[in-house]
Amino acid sequence: ERVTVLASAHTSARQQAQACRVGREALRLMTLLATRFRDDLVAGIGTVNASQIFGNDAYAPTESETTSRNGRARKLRTFSHAGRTMIMEAHLKIGNNPTEGWRCHFAWIAEEQRIYIGWCGKHLPLR
Repeated sequence: ERVTVLASAHTSARQQAQACRVGREALRLMTLLATRFRDDLVAGIGTVNASQIFGNDAYAPTESETTSRNGRARKLRTFSHAGRTMIMEAHLKIGNNPTEGWRCHFAWIAEEQRIYIGWCGKHLPLR
């Protein structure tokens, strides 16, 4: 009732599972996403407390302007579920190295009070 994990997130997680050395931290961040962060969104507080919830470097509400404008990068961050298309630029992150980093891309759908996770794995290409 709080979070829907799309098939694309399951697939991306399986693809990185063996190489991922950050499993415990990823689980911690995703638990906070589904609990404290979502509760703030439901309460109308929004993302004001995100850095306190996740830590200073673990949450990004959007992609960089360059990435957002890049058609290929935007397409990689677009996910579909039950006839709805969602652009998921908001993400949790561990590490900044595109070859080793972990990302969890998600969207908050306010009218459903639900978080949709579309990606949970390696850093998506920036271009």
